[in-house]
Amino acid sequence: MMIKNGRQVWCLAIAASVSLFACQKGMSQDGELDEPDIQEVVSLRPSSELDQDRCESSARFALGRLAFRRENLPAALRHYQRAFRYANQSSTICVEIVELAYHLGRLDQAVRYAGFLAADSKIDPYVTRQVAIAAIEQGELAIAKSLLQRIVNASSETEGDENVDPAVRAERKMVQFEIGRIDYQLGEYAAAAAVFETALFGNTDGSEVSVESLFQNPEVIYATAADVFLAAGQIELAERAFAGMDQHVGSSTDKALHLARLADARNNWSQALDHLGQYFSQVDLAGDEAIDLALDLLRRQHQELWIEKGIEFLRQQGDTERHDPSVEYRLVELYLRKDNPSAALEILEPLLEKTPTVPGVVSRCEIYFHQQRESQLAESLCDAVELLGSIDPLLGILDRISQNREFAVQLCQQLALVAEGQSVTSTRLILLAYLRLKLEDYQLACKASNTVISRSADDFPYDWAMSWAILLAESSQYSSALSVLQRCLDENPNDALRAEIQFHIAGLQTLLHHTSEAKSAAADACRLQPKNLEYVLRQAWVFGRLGDSKQQQDTLRAGLEQSKDDFSRPEVRA
Repeated sequence: MMIKNGRQVWCLAIAASVSLFACQKGMSQDGELDEPDIQEVVSLRPSSELDQDRCESSARFALGRLAFRRENLPAALRHYQRAFRYANQSSTICVEIVELAYHLGRLDQAVRYAGFLAADSKIDPYVTRQVAIAAIEQGELAIAKSLLQRIVNASSETEGDENVDPAVRAERKMVQFEIGRIDYQLGEYAAAAAVFETALFGNTDGSEVSVESLFQNPEVIYATAADVFLAAGQIELAERAFAGMDQHVGSSTDKALHLARLADARNNWSQALDHLGQYFSQVDLAGDEAIDLALDLLRRQHQELWIEKGIEFLRQQGDTERHDPSVEYRLVELYLRKDNPSAALEILEPLLEKTPTVPGVVSRCEIYFHQQRESQLAESLCDAVELLGSIDPLLGILDRISQNREFAVQLCQQLALVAEGQSVTSTRLILLAYLRLKLEDYQLACKASNTVISRSADDFPYDWAMSWAILLAESSQYSSALSVLQRCLDENPNDALRAEIQFHIAGLQTLLHHTSEAKSAAADACRLQPKNLEYVLRQAWVFGRLGDSKQQQDTLRAGLEQSKDDFSRPEVRA
């Protein structure tokens, strides 16, 4: 056969040359395949960059084949990935990578490259299923859907055949449900509804596998289908799905909630509220879904008066001995919206005495701030930090407090008075430091934070110290931030975390125009993580901030060379 395309001659010749060259060199002493110099083999370069990439890809793929035959699978995968960089439209190479990465247990790589598979790529069905499962677990829903669709398309060829194995039909039905669920999560409600309609109600002649025979808890499938149909605006199908669910659950309580949701979808708000009232009267603990639906219905029905109606409705549900916490917490929210903090606190205090919760403690802080009660707020803030284990969820209310400077100063004085006592805690000092920082009292803020750090010799608060350093830097207190970061560096034995700290230090040193210190910190970080390409790029960023374009370019070139050994990222070459 005559090969008319001269470029094919180049690729085939180079692939053959590489295979021969590799065979002659054989294996290294440690069992790795000795890699030939591609440029040594390709002595006559093609004229264009496209031709050169094609030849490079063919050579790398040939090396991968050779390594695979010698059962050196990790080396084969590396060569295939290199080949794919130079021919990222090659379906053959991509299939080899996905299957080999799966068999090596590198599911993250298998999922990543599965996203590059062409629609007509032929890939092992078992691998397809397993990689799809891994993609779902990793949150790569679009990739998972494309893989599952391959399974459906392959099995649809025998869809009308009565002699098909029932197991094949069962698998097809289960995959269809999974595709519909993914469509729903992706917000493609119409597509999800079409899939669920076909899977649930498409065949009525008994030829298809029933949901009951596929799943141990079929009511879960019907519930998901009902959510899908309601989201797509297909109320009649949702009603059929709820009916199927009720057959398996058989609870009048759940049925009342289903009827309420259907009435809401039909914009019959009064009827929906009647069904919800029936639901609340039958349950010990109302779910958040039912409470949210009730409040949303009242908001749409009564508009400006919905808060009063919501309080009235929830009060009716709460006038029982069960004291549903979900209902009572929603009452607290409504009273706060109505600007009635006293009524909210009256409900909240007994709740927190029984079971302290994060929303409850934060709501109590909001109430004390609204009432301008600094001593109670100081205690409540400390309780909240102790419960949360972090100051982060309170940053919103602390920022609002700092905007009321007079009250914030009084609160700081209250925290400082408490801190002078015998029961002083780091929590109080952390709150004091943050408020002082927001009030731009930097000296007092750093004094409080230094006290926290100095008293924590045995149990250094690393997470808080790092957050505090970032807050100082955002407030342009670079020197203070550097001292905190240096303490974090001294206290942390983990190389990865130390490298991260060094880059924070390098960034601050660039802001202070400390050239040598910034370069030294970036270099130390790269030494701690020598094979991390991201750190090399960060080092180049530091050089760029310092205006050293030559070292920046040299570092980027070194990173590009290093990327030859970074086999898990197909985008590295770009």
